Amino acid sequence: MKGNFFLGNGQFEVREMNLPEPQAHQVLIRNKAAGVCGTDVHIYHGEKERRHGSTPQENSAGSRGHRH
Repeated sequence: MKGNFFLGNGQFEVREMNLPEPQAHQVLIRNKAAGVCGTDVHIYHGEKERRHGSTPQENSAGSRGHRH
C-alpha cells in the first residue's frame, strides 16, 4: 500500500506502507482514488501547521474490502 507523507517545508513523499488488519467492527476500504484537499495545499505552502511524518488521507474513494 502506498501513502503520502508530509515531510515539512513544502515536501510530500509517496512511500510504501504496511496494510493494516481491520479489527473487530472495522472495515478495510480498497482505495480507488485519492485527491488533495484545500487544507493540504495550505500545508504545502506553509500557511497551516501539520505534524511532520503525518499522512493526509481525508479525500479518497473506494470499495469495501473485507469486514471483521
